[in-house]
Amino acid sequence: MIITNGDVTVTAGTLAMGANALTVGTGSGTGSITGAGTITQSSAATTTLKGAGNLGGGTYAFYILTLGDGSNTKATTLTGSAVSVANALTVSASHTLGLSTFDLAVGTGADYGVITGLGIITQTGGTTTLKGGSVLGGATSSAPATCAGTNGSFQFYNLTVGDVTNTKATTACGNFTVSNLFTIATNQTFN
Repeated sequence: MIITNGDVTVTAGTLAMGANALTVGTGSGTGSITGAGTITQSSAATTTLKGAGNLGGGTYAFYILTLGDGSNTKATTLTGSAVSVANALTVSASHTLGLSTFDLAVGTGADYGVITGLGIITQTGGTTTLKGGSVLGGATSSAPATCAGTNGSFQFYNLTVGDVTNTKATTACGNFTVSNLFTIATNQTFN
């Protein structure tokens, strides 16, 4: 496990975390991951961003991404579209994920993807894509199709569930808002 009370900047090259967990920032302070480099993380590993800060600038592929500490009112602002989460995105209570006009991809077509938490997600443009056998909403949901509790406020500009290759289902475990286009891909079932 890698823990830093400050920010992480990957200016160039690749930060290959493997199955190592990464915790950035403090709940009462800041926590940013930025830079034009590449970040990779394999299965069973979680990256946690605590505090207020930015996320983006390079190509970042996380396995599980958790934002916030559940008690301090802070926000993470996405600053680039090349951010993906292979398994689960959790926005903790009292935390806001501001996607702005950027795209975000969660899940893989052949596996699972989860967007969950008691926090807030806002998006004014761009597309959020949830792939695979997926779960949208709930406080502590998990794939495949395990719903628990009520999520926070999830507001997407464009939302796409599934891909055109894999036959999977997306389960809605809570309320969400799409202000522009809601797309259910070919071969995907929405429950």
